[in-house]
Amino acid sequence: MKSISRIPRISKAEAVLILITMLWGGTFLLVQHALTVSGPMLFVGLRFAAAALIVALFSMKVLRGLTFLELKAGVFIGTAIMLGYGLQTIGLQTIASS
Repeated sequence: MKSISRIPRISKAEAVLILITMLWGGTFLLVQHALTVSGPMLFVGLRFAAAALIVALFSMKVLRGLTFLELKAGVFIGTAIMLGYGLQTIGLQTIASS
C-alpha cells in the first residue's frame, strides 16, 4: 500500500512571516487607493505624523533625555526615510500594483 504524502507542516515563525508578508504586500494596494484622494507627500507626511505620535506616547520618558545631537541625527534620518517613502509613493501613482 502506498503511503499518502503529507502536507509539510510549517512552524509558528514561518506562519507569522507569511502573514506579515501578506499584510505588507497588501499595503501597496491600500496606498495606491489612498493616493486617489491625496497627494503622495501629504500621504507620507500623515503616515509619519501618526507614527511619531504613537512613538511619543510610549516613549516620552526616553525622549525627554535626547541631546541636541541625537535630535539632529533623528531629523536627518527621518528626512532621508521620508524622501525614500515619498519617491516610492510617487512611483505607485504611475504603476499598477497587482
